[in-house]
Amino acid sequence: MKLTSLIVLFLGLVNFHQAIAKNTSSGLRFPSERLVFHQESRGLSFLLKNNDQNAYLVQADIAVPDESTGLNVKKENAIPFIITPPLYRLEAKSEYSWQIKKIDNLKKLPQDRESVFFIRLKAIPPKGTKNTVNFKKMDGNLTLSKVLHYKFYYRPETIKNLRIANVKDKLKFTVSEGKLIVDNQSPLYLTLGKLAVGQHQIDNMQLFKFIPPFGQQSYPLPKGNYANATVKWRLLNEFMLEMPEQTQKL
Repeated sequence: MKLTSLIVLFLGLVNFHQAIAKNTSSGLRFPSERLVFHQESRGLSFLLKNNDQNAYLVQADIAVPDESTGLNVKKENAIPFIITPPLYRLEAKSEYSWQIKKIDNLKKLPQDRESVFFIRLKAIPPKGTKNTVNFKKMDGNLTLSKVLHYKFYYRPETIKNLRIANVKDKLKFTVSEGKLIVDNQSPLYLTLGKLAVGQHQIDNMQLFKFIPPFGQQSYPLPKGNYANATVKWRLLNEFMLEMPEQTQKL
């Protein structure tokens, strides 16, 4: 199964999440790859394709994801990166490459592990001429926007050449208080494409919760006896493709 970190949020009277297993949303497409900003890099570029018949006015910024859910955004004032340009009109059937640049000393970030950030693009459907932006009105005069989130990772020099395949055996699994606890003993953020305990398959929505470096993630389990159950999982590699299945006995 191909799974990316792309999340679609429709903003209206309330905010709600719709997580999807493909990297498209109404024709807006991110790259199917893991974006990594290395310590020595001067910048990082990423492409967004618009396969729609409509243009979008795209507002771009950077946020910090909530590690406990993989979906929400934490309040964070000191983000050492910016995206340029912050505002761009993406025409129908076109593509554009944004730039991520550092604006602060990256040594303030942890130097023994990756750090994770969200690329956050708010796509507003305009109408009118290229020089005039009039927001499209929906039922009840509600403006509907799409907020696209895509992760990128900062990687310090000390782990520059490390690959996910190098740390694939660094996950340990236990069950506690009705939850599957995954312990990541590596310096990389890891994402699962599939995860099952015995006969129970972990829902895809739960798999958006990435596993932080030298940290833990938990996944709720239905009531049952998991003693001696087998955990089966597949990690996602740098191209967001599933790696060979791995197993561990609880």
